[in-house]
Amino acid sequence: LTFEASLSQPVEGRLAKQGTLLMLDGEDNRMKPWTVLLFSSGFWAIPRDGAASPQAAADLCAADSYAWTPFAEVRELTANPGSDDCPLAEGSAFALNLFREGLGFVFGTTGLGAAEERLQWMASMRAALQGFIASFFPPFSVSVWPLAGVPSTATRVLAGYLLRDDDNAMVSVPYVELHAHRRDSALLVMYQTETCESLDGSIVINPVTPIFDHEGAETSCFSVKDFHFCARSVNEKHLWLRALYNIKVKLLNCAPTPTGRELKHWR
Repeated sequence: LTFEASLSQPVEGRLAKQGTLLMLDGEDNRMKPWTVLLFSSGFWAIPRDGAASPQAAADLCAADSYAWTPFAEVRELTANPGSDDCPLAEGSAFALNLFREGLGFVFGTTGLGAAEERLQWMASMRAALQGFIASFFPPFSVSVWPLAGVPSTATRVLAGYLLRDDDNAMVSVPYVELHAHRRDSALLVMYQTETCESLDGSIVINPVTPIFDHEGAETSCFSVKDFHFCARSVNEKHLWLRALYNIKVKLLNCAPTPTGRELKHWR
């Protein structure tokens, strides 16, 4: 299963929230007011002197609509108190970071209820983004047990669907299986489906394999080596990371290949 996830995809669906936010203008290094319309598939950003509805905005500038991508995070920002020209000095700010595109949007709220309004906007954006992510997963349960009659899954310690960042704004949904270590390495295997019949790639994990988490942000994204993944939820991401880090610790400590009894205990 593969789908396109680019910023230029149509922004439609249910309107989740709308209102006025400040947005950072990178050229002027100033926060300017925009009307933001938050949808289940992305958002519209409209200058305050423009239209107030997405239908009218489409006639003004289609580039002001931005579709969600799974590889993103919503993060709270703090102003730099030592900088006289910091555009975030007044009000409460947060950012939407798009990892793959190397792009970010900085939003701000002002006034007496700025901090609370920021929390509301962040919660709404995270909920919309998480709903968008979840819509691409087939129904499944995370598994730790091997498949009967499929010997290649015998050393499985964790398996489930993940979103994988592919080239040219494409995202695939492989069934990913983490295996217990054997001597000085372990395997993260990707299949086309949960039947584990058609291989879709693999990653060799050794003591120096980089595993990256976006700490401090509520995001489902993580990376292993040069592969970027997105889990169905933040909790499932933490489950994957815990399993991956456990394998790395065993490799770093030159732990012996686990027996069948030890594997059963791990599960």
